[in-house]
Amino acid sequence: MGVKRAIDIVLEVSRKQRKPIYSDGPLIHNPQAVKMLEARNIKVLNDLSRVSSGFLVIRTHGVTPHRRKEINRSGLEVIDATCPKVAQIQSIIKKHRRTGYSFVIIGDRGHAEVEGLLGFAEGRGFVVESKEDVESLPPMDKLCVVAQTTQSRKQFERLTCLIKERYPQSKVFDTLCESTSLRQEEALNLARQVDLMVVIGGKNSANTRRLTEISRSTGTPAYQVETGEELTPEMILPYHIIGITAGASTPQWVISGVVGRIRQIHRWKGKEWVRHIAGVVRFLIKGSIYTAGGAALLTYSTSVLEGIPIIPSSLTIAAFYVFSMHTLNRYADQRARELNRLFHTDFYQRYKPYLLGSAVGAALISLGLAFYQGWWSFALLLLAVFMGSIYSARIIPSPLSRLVALHRLKDIPASKDLFVALGWGVVVVLLPLIGAARPLLSWSTAIAFLFVLVVVYIRAIIFDIWVIQSNGLVGKEALPRIIGKEKTKGSLAVVGMVLVGVLIIGIRWELITSFGYLLMLSVGYIGLYLYLYHRRVIARETVFDVAVDGMFYLTGLLAFLWLKLG
Repeated sequence: MGVKRAIDIVLEVSRKQRKPIYSDGPLIHNPQAVKMLEARNIKVLNDLSRVSSGFLVIRTHGVTPHRRKEINRSGLEVIDATCPKVAQIQSIIKKHRRTGYSFVIIGDRGHAEVEGLLGFAEGRGFVVESKEDVESLPPMDKLCVVAQTTQSRKQFERLTCLIKERYPQSKVFDTLCESTSLRQEEALNLARQVDLMVVIGGKNSANTRRLTEISRSTGTPAYQVETGEELTPEMILPYHIIGITAGASTPQWVISGVVGRIRQIHRWKGKEWVRHIAGVVRFLIKGSIYTAGGAALLTYSTSVLEGIPIIPSSLTIAAFYVFSMHTLNRYADQRARELNRLFHTDFYQRYKPYLLGSAVGAALISLGLAFYQGWWSFALLLLAVFMGSIYSARIIPSPLSRLVALHRLKDIPASKDLFVALGWGVVVVLLPLIGAARPLLSWSTAIAFLFVLVVVYIRAIIFDIWVIQSNGLVGKEALPRIIGKEKTKGSLAVVGMVLVGVLIIGIRWELITSFGYLLMLSVGYIGLYLYLYHRRVIARETVFDVAVDGMFYLTGLLAFLWLKLG
């Protein structure tokens, strides 16, 4: 709770303010999350004299009273993200210090939280890590015992018993974090049931190290890793049942990456051909080739819906445009590069020259084909390419950046999904009409455009739901981050039903072909994979990608069957 609260507080400030944000030491003990925050311009600051303006975040571990005074004198605006549980321990120490108590803190010597608590004890505090530490404590008449929030309960109970034996009148406060204790208990039980434990979290995270120690205490081997890339087949394949747990500071996307890596290793076990097929599928998906093929099939199906000829060049333009725009925008700015590097292993870095070269080539080919169709096609596609290319680029000059909150089209909240859908609508619906020499202003065009707009927008929102936590860390203002996942899902259901209603009206009034009835199956397919995702039937990234863009392939297949059988 404390970690999530700190991240939410900082991201909320970064969304509303343009001033620099610093944290007084790493905000959380997870290197991947710290790097993502740095990409969001939330940086670690250890020397207060280096800056004179901006916000300074007091992290979850809290600080000493002396450090807080230094921060207040620095002139920086303070954001207090101290975990409420830690603040409660600070209050206990302050209250008992006034009545002459000394303090024993059961915790890790040198840990930021423990150092902060010692500051509140004002020289009357002692850190205890072992039986020997208890035995070396001096005589004390009035003693108050507290614990670092992430200590193990077993260790806390063992040491408090020893302390009570020496100091019968001591007051003991159970200040362990309930969620941490529960996680440790679950890790202990899980380790007894599996062949191997994998503990995910930062090497500098005390509670993650403790989970590793607890797991190993059962006799079960345990690895502590920060990312899935640390795991090799030699580490995983000898074991059949693998338990996974994670430290309090470990983001969900890091956990998902490790889980995916373990599944990948086991999926390849003894099946070389499966590994090659899986590699090809992942390349098609991550390289946006699978999505580009879907764009061509969506163009094919909307042409059938409107009753216009199928033009091969229009299908090619749609595929090449989608491929080029999706690829170029992945490399458009620093935040996207950080996201690609940390989320998707090194795929986009490894193939960067080839992907960028192919994307530029695809854009030029699509423009050439549009020029061949006519000036109007070329001008419309050129506008779509231009808008897609500048979406992530800074359009407000640096001198004006402090006066204007929105520096890029990307900074408009929840704008990306709508811009993407509009771009698809232009190349999938309007360009084929120009190529077929049909009027752009008609009811059939409006319905086809609405169909493409809705299904592509829903597709984009679904991907936002899938990576909602990562979106927050990189500052992406997606709809699920603004209104929440459940409200977003409800909104998508309503939009889908409205689209079905429009298709029915269009068919009844003979505005579109009866192929519209089959397109309702595509809308139903969207509802199906949303339900399967909600029920966690679809939980793997590659399967999810195939399922979502599979809607375009289903739509193309339905159009082909309607033409052949109709």
